[in-house]
Amino acid sequence: SRADAGLFSYFGTLDYDYDSKYGFAASVRRDGSYRFTNENKWGTFWAVAGRWNINKESFMESYNFFKELKLRASYGTTGNQNVVARNEDSNASTIFGAAQAVRDLNSSQTGYGNAASFGVSSYANANLKWETTAQANIGLDFNIKSRLSGSLDFYRKLTTDLYTAIPVSAANGISSISG
Repeated sequence: SRADAGLFSYFGTLDYDYDSKYGFAASVRRDGSYRFTNENKWGTFWAVAGRWNINKESFMESYNFFKELKLRASYGTTGNQNVVARNEDSNASTIFGAAQAVRDLNSSQTGYGNAASFGVSSYANANLKWETTAQANIGLDFNIKSRLSGSLDFYRKLTTDLYTAIPVSAANGISSISG
């Protein structure tokens, strides 16, 4: 058999630095995936970030023991199209896992008394869409006299439309729906 998969993407980035004190970065990415219906095919993901090198400010001249003191913050989103579909024989995901999760599929099966039959192999999830993760981060980097250095970070990460296998009664002919 043959399976084709595809992802179409385009993106842009912007980086700006002012006097080695302040920095700003932004990016945007738009992805189209074969895994979803036309209504959910496209996802737009973006990020912004900024930094302030506090140790380069004139008011820090009397605190010359700081080799580095940087405050930074960022917020961004990422998308995941890799719907998990387990191979029942090996319990492992495949690269084409759940490629047809948005369509009802039928297949030949073994029926009553081991007779050949035709039945449902998967139920469609037409609402399947990009799994999106948004993350905010605030951090402080420091270096004191080249003897003590480190970073403090605080972040919040939130995933929406998370992929999970939903158990279905085996009486329906399948055991789970990806969604």
